Amino acid sequence: MLKLLKVIESTNYSVCILKLNEGHLFSYFVKILDN
Repeated sequence: MLKLLKVIESTNYSVCILKLNEGHLFSYFVKILDN
């Protein structure tokens, strides 16, 4: 049970990182379009 919680926790962490990276990519493209 604890192992399962750890997996869920690390998955949520990975998803958060992916979403942050998407945000960075998006703002990067916006900068390119603004120039």
